[in-house]
Amino acid sequence: MNLQAQTNAFMPVSYTLNFNKYKFLRNTVCKRIKQDKSDYQRNLTEKFKGHSKLFYGYMRNATTVKSKVPNITRLDSTLTKDNGEAPSVLCDYFCSTFVHEAGSDSCYSCFHWYK
Repeated sequence: MNLQAQTNAFMPVSYTLNFNKYKFLRNTVCKRIKQDKSDYQRNLTEKFKGHSKLFYGYMRNATTVKSKVPNITRLDSTLTKDNGEAPSVLCDYFCSTFVHEAGSDSCYSCFHWYK
């Protein structure tokens, strides 16, 4: 008796039916999401024709890089308050994971940008 037959012998029938229903619904939802995305992009391109300001506004918004650093959890489970504290927390973390070089007085010497 092969492995698949053994598995099917012990698996309840309702599990298989429920899993097949789940797969069908999952695939249907994924297809609808893809179709909605496609329709949305098609509608956008139709709106852009003759309206260059809309197009360039959309492209500027889509290509803008957000440079905000998220709050980072310290070892004592508190969060950093601003962007200035985040590098020191990251530096402390990486200093604890990397090997210290011989002859360096501090871990921070490897991070020349830190000081």
